[in-house]
Amino acid sequence: MANICHISTVHKMIDNRVLYKECTTLAANGFNTHLIINADKEQVINNVKIIPLKETKSRLKRMTLKQFSALKKALSTDSVIYHLHDPELIPLGIFLKMLNKKVIFDFHELVYYQIEDKEYLNQKLKKIAQAVYQLFEKWGVSEFDGLILAEDGYKDYFLEYYKKHFNKIIFLRNYPIISILKEIKPAKIEKKKPIVAYLGDLTYIRGIIHMLKAIEILNGEVEFMLIGKWGSEEIKKQAEREKGWQYTNYLGFLPPEKAYSFLKNADIALALVHPVKNHTTSKLVKIFEYMGLGIPTLLSNFEYWKESFGNLCYYSDPLNPKEIAKKIMEIIKNNEVSKKKAQLAQEFVMKNCSWENESKKLINLYNEILHK
Repeated sequence: MANICHISTVHKMIDNRVLYKECTTLAANGFNTHLIINADKEQVINNVKIIPLKETKSRLKRMTLKQFSALKKALSTDSVIYHLHDPELIPLGIFLKMLNKKVIFDFHELVYYQIEDKEYLNQKLKKIAQAVYQLFEKWGVSEFDGLILAEDGYKDYFLEYYKKHFNKIIFLRNYPIISILKEIKPAKIEKKKPIVAYLGDLTYIRGIIHMLKAIEILNGEVEFMLIGKWGSEEIKKQAEREKGWQYTNYLGFLPPEKAYSFLKNADIALALVHPVKNHTTSKLVKIFEYMGLGIPTLLSNFEYWKESFGNLCYYSDPLNPKEIAKKIMEIIKNNEVSKKKAQLAQEFVMKNCSWENESKKLINLYNEILHK
């Protein structure tokens, strides 16, 4: 049984893709799986050995001291394959390659474009950060044994910059675990009015402020169910100052199955992220989760999303709270039509978008790398 090690200095332990999809799948298929990640203590979940890292709010410490801690813990696992999940871990991966270790890098997002969305950087620093990042990215792509892309929309970027390394790439779409969606029962709650839900990261460009402004316009006609982690203390305080916050039920950052059970009570779910490059080329996992749970879904009106999901979902300008509020009420009032559309969307996801099918590619990649 081969020792393997996943590493993330950014994600929380209960991350859906890292722990519940990839690591759990590998452990279930005979790999002795370790996960170095932000956690309170050592423990075993789904036969995955959790090796804890201490969380830090300091970006500088995360990029320096935490890297050394992660490396020390990683080497202690004596793994054959190291699987990295954060862009800041590319130098660590290069060091592991110097030690003749096998390394996989998992691109959850298009980091080069994601840097453009960093609110704490000015334009000059963004350009510098992009240039520095791409130097390390090119080095890593050329050296690493396997590359995983979470989205089909990343293909053009990798063909433009890394065509000669394309044979190392697999597309491992972040689809939901269908067996879990099928079993989820609604959480027992006291429901007094229609519920509008959002699941995911709580940041400005993910639309939290514009969604709250839309909820304010609806003036108490709906409850806003919010599940996720805050991008920063500043955005949390800004959200709590919005008038729509008084109609909000914030449930915190929950494990997938618990989050799904609350979502099952929703009358509509939102994915109204802003039109930045990193969003317009991605299909967010929350969309497939909403659809798979049978919830009418309102999306940003990106052309890529309209082409991908067609009549299975509804669409709105994510930067226009009045339009968002109007769409929400239309969906709620046309209950029979929206439920029928949600049913068709659910059938589509169940048939075409399962992690169970995607996971086979992950196992094949590991076996190929092990036997090189």
